[in-house]
Formats: sequence, C-alpha cells, structure tokens
Amino acid sequence: MKQAGWFAGVKGFMFGRPTGYSDTADFNFSDALSSALGDLDVPVLYDVDLGHVPPQLTFVNGALGKVAYENGRGSLEMAFV
Repeated sequence: MKQAGWFAGVKGFMFGRPTGYSDTADFNFSDALSSALGDLDVPVLYDVDLGHVPPQLTFVNGALGKVAYENGRGSLEMAFV
C-alpha cells in the first residue's frame, strides 16, 4: 500500500492487538511496524483499544477523528462535519 501511494499525506497510524499474534524470539510487532512504516516519520500507536480483541473502541464510519497521545495515555474525539 505504501509503494502504491496510499500513505501520501498520512498523519499517523493506530493499530490494535492482532488476534492470534505472538512475538518471536528476535522480532516483535514493534519491529515489524518500524520496518514497514519507520521511514514515513509519523506517529505510530499500537496496542490501542481497537480492532478485533477486546476491549475495543467503536469508530463511526464517516466521522472525522482527532487523536491525542501523551505519556502512555490517549484520547479520541469523533465528529461529523
């Protein structure tokens, strides 16, 4: 997706906890994200309460979102504009 230009103008990424995932001895989820997205120089949040593993937030399709993160705590605001 990155090579096809899908991430042009991206402001950041959020990832939840993948179902069935486990780290290997010398390569973990953070390593994979850094390898794939590190050159984009944008924030990458992972282990976020979203996705397929509870607890998970509900994202409203079509809403604009604003994410804030600091000192291990985050918030999400959604609005229809």
